[in-house]
Formats: sequence, C-alpha cells, structure tokens
Amino acid sequence: SKNAGLDEIAKVNGVDLNATPVRIYKTNVKLSRSQLEKLKNLEYVKKPAGHYLSEQKYILDDCSFLSGLKNKFNKIADHYTHDVLGIKNKKQLLHSWATINNKNDKHHIHSHPNSFFTIVYYAQVESGTLDIYLNKSSIENMYNFDYAIKEYNTYNSRNWKIMPEAGDFMVLLGDLVHGTSPNESDVSKILIASNYFIKGISGTLDNVSDVQFDNIKNK
Repeated sequence: SKNAGLDEIAKVNGVDLNATPVRIYKTNVKLSRSQLEKLKNLEYVKKPAGHYLSEQKYILDDCSFLSGLKNKFNKIADHYTHDVLGIKNKKQLLHSWATINNKNDKHHIHSHPNSFFTIVYYAQVESGTLDIYLNKSSIENMYNFDYAIKEYNTYNSRNWKIMPEAGDFMVLLGDLVHGTSPNESDVSKILIASNYFIKGISGTLDNVSDVQFDNIKNK
C-alpha cells in the first residue's frame, strides 16, 4: 500500500509559514430586491476589461441603503485582522465601490496599491471565478527549480481559482495579484469591494518603527 513502512507514525503535525491568507466568509447576507435596484442605478463607468465601475468610491459611507452591509464589512475586517492575521492593530475603512460584470465581462489582472487588505462582497453571481496569481509557488520561493506536479495544492501552485457564491465575502491582502474569468451567465455579476488600512500607531518606539496612521481617507 502507499502507506507501507509508515505504520510507526502516529501523527503528522505541520506549520504553514509564509502563507498567503485568503479567506472566504460564507454567509446568508443577501441584498433585497430594492437594494439591488438602487445599487444598479448608481452611476457607472465602463472599464477596458468590459466591467462597469461605480463613479462613487465611498458607497458604504455615502449610500444609506447599504448601512447594514457596511457593518458586516467592518465585522469581517475585525475578524480577519485579529483572528486570522493575529495582530492587534486597528484598521480603517478607505474606499468602497461597486462593479457590474454583464455577460462576457471580466476584471483585468491587478492588485490594490495602498491597501492593507481588500474585502469583496458578492451580491449577485452565477459565473466568473476569482483568479489569484503568484510569481512563484511556495516551493519555488524556497528552491528555484522546476518540478512535476502529482496533485495541485497550496505549496506547488502559482495560480488559484475560486468560484464565489452570492453572500460570500472574500478577503485578500492588497498586494495579491488577481483578476476574474469572464461572466458566462446572462445574470450580471454584482459585487461591492472595500479597501482597509492600518489606523493609529503601527510599530513600537523600542524598535524605532512607530508610525501614526490616522485620517488618511481623502474625500
């Protein structure tokens, strides 16, 4: 058998260092028909990749019909900061915007400069994966050699595809390069995204690294 000679091993423990902390929060948070219509009726600009981007860049702050959703964003941001990343730093909501991908539309490959992390909420989706791109796999970061893959996993892969569902909140670090596959459905993919950054003091005086981040939102 494939485990021959390993019978004496009772348990295998592991520590995944240098991880890329992408998280998918599966929720039952759904926008009402009225909220979806109001979201669709915002002013949008068509981007080169085909999708539509809202002209408003602070919709969670400015659109009263999204006030409850803003609270969900902030709670997930708290959990990601403190329970996933395991750091004490406070964070602040910066930009928030909406995008619409009609049939055959997609997002170009990009990252989010000047963002600590980004949260994406999928209000409506039937097609179109979130595609994540790394320059090197975890293995290649340690040893620069080519290898034959037996089964794709988080150690040997440079790219990863995630198929979101309506109600999902996706969280990824701001420098993570990502895009989407085309929406192949007649149903528009509608999402709301937000950027977060550190708030207050980051670092310590003892390490000669303390920096104050406050009121960095430009409106």
